Amino acid sequence: MWPVGSLFIAPVWGLAVSRPVDEAPPVTRVALGTDAVRLPPVPGQPELVGYLSRPPGPGPFPAVVLLHGCGGMRSNEVLWRAYFTNLGFVTLAVDSLRPRGLRQICTGAGQVTWSMRAADAFAALDYLAELPFVRSDKVVVMGFSHGAGIALDVVTASRIEARPPEAPRFAATVAFYPGCSYVRRQMAEYRAPVLILVGDADDWTPATECRKLAERHPDQIELRVYPGAMHAFDVLEWSVTHLPDAVNRHSPTGKGATVGGDAKAVWSASLDIWTFLSQNGLLGGRSRGRPPRPRPPGTDLFGGTGPFAGAARFAGTERYRFPFPVAPNGHAPTDGHPPQPQRK
Repeated sequence: MWPVGSLFIAPVWGLAVSRPVDEAPPVTRVALGTDAVRLPPVPGQPELVGYLSRPPGPGPFPAVVLLHGCGGMRSNEVLWRAYFTNLGFVTLAVDSLRPRGLRQICTGAGQVTWSMRAADAFAALDYLAELPFVRSDKVVVMGFSHGAGIALDVVTASRIEARPPEAPRFAATVAFYPGCSYVRRQMAEYRAPVLILVGDADDWTPATECRKLAERHPDQIELRVYPGAMHAFDVLEWSVTHLPDAVNRHSPTGKGATVGGDAKAVWSASLDIWTFLSQNGLLGGRSRGRPPRPRPPGTDLFGGTGPFAGAARFAGTERYRFPFPVAPNGHAPTDGHPPQPQRK
């Protein structure tokens, strides 16, 4: 999810400034450092676009499908694209909004349904399964917020059994701050390992609901809760930001949510994901080494041998800015103007 409605709060600690949401530029193909590809057609839906990248070498490689939140493709996808490339994964980020003529679905439900987005995810899986340099049995799905809920759904029995028996399946799910409270998800049968990552200060998709889900499915779902982290904690350029128009079923008014980046939580998540993938036999190629050595909070996550090394190269042109380095307090820079990407 992402700042929505007619206003958002500028990323300055302790100062709320209104600004049109359209001033926040979406991630472009250049920013993702990828090639635009056309996904297999979904009946009754517009042609979908995905953004594909691959590590060096012939492969075959494991792969990951990235599903954005309700605000569309944003900087956290750049971050995790670099992370998975460093682990030797092919990445495919799916744009479920712009091909449908939408910029965001945070302020209204039903424009893009769960079933539509599940079909998008399976189209991406089918595309990857046909590539000669991809291990079709090692395709992970990772989603953020609205997309994280879909990442849960596509490994449930009901979604899998609706596909042909010979169709490929996702090998695992990584879900960043998903909507866990829905009865359908609480009662589902999960057919693949699931890792849920959420902050304990999330007021949009509360950690308490994800804890209930993990307790209900202890054999399939692992939960990691990060102290003090809010919704969208991996969108590092944002400080604490209130979204007054966001639809929120956990708010007394039905609207309003808080987001904010947290570099410490991102670092912890990077280690938790590596461990999860390793334990489930989903690492391969260059990813068979050790996880990145932890660094003290506040150090640069993006340089040297850090988990997101190389992200700067994919942060795009002058119109798209990315947070380098992380401020000493472990958060993104707080002056409201993140520095331009480092050039290597």
